[in-house]
Amino acid sequence: MKRKPVSVDDFEGFSIRVNNIYTSRKQLDWFKKAFDEPNNINSFAFVASFPVICQCLVQSNIPSPLLGLIHISSEFSVENPHNWLLPSDIEVNIKHVNKTDKGLVYEVETLIYQMDYLTIQNTNVMLDKDRSYKPDNKVTSNKAEDLAINKALSSTGIGLKTALKYAWLSKDLNPIHLHPVFARAFGLKTALIHGMFNAHYCLGELSKRDLLKNTDNVKFEFNRPCFMPNQVFLRPYENSSNYGLFSKDKSERFLKIEVN
Repeated sequence: MKRKPVSVDDFEGFSIRVNNIYTSRKQLDWFKKAFDEPNNINSFAFVASFPVICQCLVQSNIPSPLLGLIHISSEFSVENPHNWLLPSDIEVNIKHVNKTDKGLVYEVETLIYQMDYLTIQNTNVMLDKDRSYKPDNKVTSNKAEDLAINKALSSTGIGLKTALKYAWLSKDLNPIHLHPVFARAFGLKTALIHGMFNAHYCLGELSKRDLLKNTDNVKFEFNRPCFMPNQVFLRPYENSSNYGLFSKDKSERFLKIEVN
């Protein structure tokens, strides 16, 4: 509340580093129970580093309110093996801000070190949407979603109880995820699940099916908000290592996953 934002032209980037961070055993156990072993799912790096990301955003003078940021994408690259039972050093850099037709776009880079080796790099793109922006609603001939195989790999129901549990696990207590009343106060029709919950769920299901072996890079594109309650379906794309998380009839794609 006391942050003093600057203009886009005056923002020069910002970074912080916190050393010797231990992830709580309770957090590790909950993540394993909900998704899979954290050492097998590189998106756990976002959960472990989220407090540092928030601290960096709060201490910076980015020209945007923090609660207005929309998560657009998240990419994870594994440089060396990481053991979450050991301490980590976490560095977060707000590299730059770009002014676009949609609004202000931020690139937030997280570097995680262990024993002086870079182990995981996580790049998140966030949008401060311009309220006057109106998307082009013209119908296009792109039928990429038809390439998603009809048979789903897995499916799960998502409700408010799920969001509350994940909020306490991740420390992401953004009110739009906690109650429909809070969400409507921010102009949404109801509460929506955390985008990263869906990301963890997808990687957990892929890991259990041995579909993440020899995977060093994973990228998520968050396409549409997943309002609750909801039923989501993880589907593979034909002739690729990409996956999507869809509504039952595939009319909505909540996120797309690229696995390399």
